[in-house]
Amino acid sequence: MQQEKTFHSFARIILLLTLFAGLFGVTPAQADEAESLYLLGETAFSQEEYQRAATLWKQAAQTGHVKAQALLGGLYIEGLGVEKNYHEAVKWLRQASDQGSAEGQAFLGFLYMEGQGVEQNYGSAVKWFLRAADQGHAGARDSLGVLYLIGQGVEQSYKKAIQWFSMAAYEGYVSAQSRLGMMYLKGTGVQKDAVQAAYWLKKAAKQEDLESQNTLGALFRDGQGVEQNYDEAFHWFRMAAEQGGARSQSDLGLMFENGQGVPQNDVKAVEWYSKAAKQGLAAAQHNLGVMFERGNGVPQNYEIAVKWYRKAAKQGLANAQYNLGQKFYQAHGVPQDYEIAVEWYSEAADQGHAGAQNNLGFMYLEGLGAARNYSAAVELFREAAEQGHAGAQNNLGAMYHSGLGVQQSEKEAVYWYSKSAAQGHEQAIDNLNGMAVKG
Repeated sequence: MQQEKTFHSFARIILLLTLFAGLFGVTPAQADEAESLYLLGETAFSQEEYQRAATLWKQAAQTGHVKAQALLGGLYIEGLGVEKNYHEAVKWLRQASDQGSAEGQAFLGFLYMEGQGVEQNYGSAVKWFLRAADQGHAGARDSLGVLYLIGQGVEQSYKKAIQWFSMAAYEGYVSAQSRLGMMYLKGTGVQKDAVQAAYWLKKAAKQEDLESQNTLGALFRDGQGVEQNYDEAFHWFRMAAEQGGARSQSDLGLMFENGQGVPQNDVKAVEWYSKAAKQGLAAAQHNLGVMFERGNGVPQNYEIAVKWYRKAAKQGLANAQYNLGQKFYQAHGVPQDYEIAVEWYSEAADQGHAGAQNNLGFMYLEGLGAARNYSAAVELFREAAEQGHAGAQNNLGAMYHSGLGVQQSEKEAVYWYSKSAAQGHEQAIDNLNGMAVKG
């Protein structure tokens, strides 16, 4: 009786295989061969023999092997083992998708989202991502989160973005973990929660996600969402830096410069700043310029300092614009040129840089590189003074004291001198004492 039951079960399986294969005009023997070709392709791919994998998967795909069709489409997207061809990718992915392949559906959604091999259509991207997501495809769920985040193909909804990212993140999908962490960190669509942010970013960081490693390093450095720990910060910055992350390379430089988590070492700071600066990171270019200006970790060289300041200043970094203005004012590394100094001070001042506002005010006061303009000087001194700049507070006090560009007022002069003096500004202390003697 047991043998008869086993025989009938076996016969049913054979019948189903025959019917399934017949849908694609494939015999059971051909289906077995296709599976063998697919598995051989997997082995070749794992050994980075991409051309052989493509050949084997194409043979299997032509007989209707769904996994081979999906993966062959992926090879055409990436140009691995075959010439990159999005139209071919679409052809094979559509065949796989029509057979219910979640991988094929996710890939096809990606091509519709990017407009590669098909006309860009976010609605179609959403359709295919949803089909894959319903089968539990983590990448499709992550992509749906992105589309809800940016409001493409669907009405923008941070809440739904969080839901999709969460589903993918719990499955261990690294980019979803990273995105979820950043949404908690910024409070996008969810209450800001640095602890939750650190939790998800750490999961992504452990999977070698560069941006998560860098952000997690910053959280440990600043004690945000985690207990402050410079050793942990250094660890994560190094992990990202060794992957080529420019921000982490710059952050490592700063830790070496300040002796945070490591012994203070200007030479090492210069080494890491240089790596990031060569990748075009403005903050690192500026910091490297400072090291050359001061002669920290390298021989002092104003010309090289100016070179790095200029690169960062052209990217709009206010500190670099200010320092470049200083070099032209001081004639360090460049010929003295007050007009160019005014240009760079102005760029930085427009971004609210207090030092640049104060220096630009002085240039207007003295008529250096620009026409003398007491009113403009007063306004610039005021902008910097209100940010707490001691020199500007003293200068604004002097303008009130003398009545230049503003109605003369000893009361206002004393007010601003006092603010500056409270920060230890010696000239302001002298000015206050002088007014007291005269009073």
